Amino acid sequence: MSVIDEYLATVGADSKKELEKVRQIIHEIVPEVEEVISYGVPSFKYKGKYLIGFSEYK
Repeated sequence: MSVIDEYLATVGADSKKELEKVRQIIHEIVPEVEEVISYGVPSFKYKGKYLIGFSEYK
């Protein structure tokens, strides 16, 4: 289980569905992306630099 999978296990079902869509799009656009957690936020790094992050907000 990746760090982002662990995060997604903690969010609501609707948010999880939408965040998984975003995650898939990121991987389609940048297949080499690395999944990390930075300051508690699921994030994606490319060539060692932060590319994007996402989170659930109510």
